[in-house]
Amino acid sequence: MKRVAVVGVDPGAKGAFCLLIPETKQIMFRNTTDNGRELLDWFNQIDAEFNLMVCMVEEVGFIRGSAGKSTINFGRSIERANIFAEIAEVSKDSVRPKAWQKFIGVVVPQNLAGEANAKKRPLFIKKEVARIAKELYPKADLFGPKGGLLDGRSDALMIAHYAARTINLQ
Repeated sequence: MKRVAVVGVDPGAKGAFCLLIPETKQIMFRNTTDNGRELLDWFNQIDAEFNLMVCMVEEVGFIRGSAGKSTINFGRSIERANIFAEIAEVSKDSVRPKAWQKFIGVVVPQNLAGEANAKKRPLFIKKEVARIAKELYPKADLFGPKGGLLDGRSDALMIAHYAARTINLQ
């Protein structure tokens, strides 16, 4: 019998796919910008090995003032997530960032509220999500060789975690 799995997708310009097997806490990542053939092979492998329950995609819009290339890559990432769900013949769902962040316990301190701190908040949230992800999944490969966060992985993992918990797989 195939093990149950979920996929979380952070569709940012440099986003990530995260396959999570809730039973074992096994995790696999792919970048949304990876070669299409490699992604297709990865998706086919997932389909063959696991009972994929849902592909949960973060529901975000483009950011005003962002570069055109980033906006195009963002759109491509969303389309890849949609195609993945079709290939795997799995339901696709979406979740707003604030919903999954609240679910995992991200709390923005009062001193970061207001327009004056609008640029500081995303960095705080990114670091807090990574901290929580590492706490819940200590073996997760979230950081590069120099210690920096790998784009999209923490968010994709926590979106997958949210999916697994909200459809009662953990």
